[in-house]
Amino acid sequence: MPPVFTAAFKMPPSIKSLDLSGASLAVVSGWLSQAEKLKAVTKITLSRAAVDDRALDALKNLPALCEINLAEAKLPPATLERLGQMKSLQRIDLSAQKLDTKALTALAQLPKLKALSANYARFSGVDLAKLSNLETLNAALSSLTDADVKSLSKLTKLQRLDISGTSIGDKSAVSLGQMPSLAKIIIQSAKFSEAGRKKLWDTGSAHRLTEMQGD
Repeated sequence: MPPVFTAAFKMPPSIKSLDLSGASLAVVSGWLSQAEKLKAVTKITLSRAAVDDRALDALKNLPALCEINLAEAKLPPATLERLGQMKSLQRIDLSAQKLDTKALTALAQLPKLKALSANYARFSGVDLAKLSNLETLNAALSSLTDADVKSLSKLTKLQRLDISGTSIGDKSAVSLGQMPSLAKIIIQSAKFSEAGRKKLWDTGSAHRLTEMQGD
């Protein structure tokens, strides 16, 4: 028998932002079962919540939804692939999630995606160049390495990059500095030596880099 939801799930009129952080699957399903009343919602926070495929499928019918937070959400395998159906998304937080090739392929299907937060994320065999419209990437303490910079540096529209606490270092200084739109980079506790930081700044400042935060 399907769960019966009480007045606790009654939807306020014209709700714009919905925060279900840490919610159980029953609570998440209860709210999203009223998807027809969520047409005005622009942001949904599901960080640390339990989310299944049906929940994400319900979100694809929300025309105003432009931001979703799935940081540390409890997701079944392959659920992230469903994000590719949400064509209005502009900002996504997938911190502490596993981002593999299929997940990145789904994100690449989002024509309006401008900002991705993937702090603590576990990247696996991904081609970041697929996210061609990305302007902001927060990947602090993620598994990104110098090997990933080959594709990362192809993000020609990227303006802000946070790779603090990653293993990216001196080998990537020139490639990062040559990114044509990069204006701000955060490299605190990454693997840059003093010489590497200087090379990054000298290379970047000759392009568009105006701010660098490091150790």
